[in-house]
Amino acid sequence: MAKINFCLFLISFLFGTFVHAGNKNSVPTRQDEEKDWCIVHDPPPSDDKLQGFLDYACSHVNCSSILPGGDCFEPDTLASHASYAFDLYYNVIGGCDQEIGRLTTNDPSYDRCQYP
Repeated sequence: MAKINFCLFLISFLFGTFVHAGNKNSVPTRQDEEKDWCIVHDPPPSDDKLQGFLDYACSHVNCSSILPGGDCFEPDTLASHASYAFDLYYNVIGGCDQEIGRLTTNDPSYDRCQYP
């Protein structure tokens, strides 16, 4: 009897999965969701914490935009550079460390500096 119940469960699960997979409205996608960015808290945490996570993030993602000559180098502040690196890390790797950063739906891009 347990085998029959399991088989019925499996069949109904698979049937539901395939039927709903064809329906674009059944599963929300990233495109359907509102865009968000991971930026540094205001006021920012200590410089040591920011620098530590900035170093960590930039060891995993390409932070060339916040280097001298990059589109996001100015303003040349730790908080500004960390916000860009946090958001890049958030988009590439995932996760916004709530101890240091926060999610926002307000695009932090400015001038030539376009956040991902």
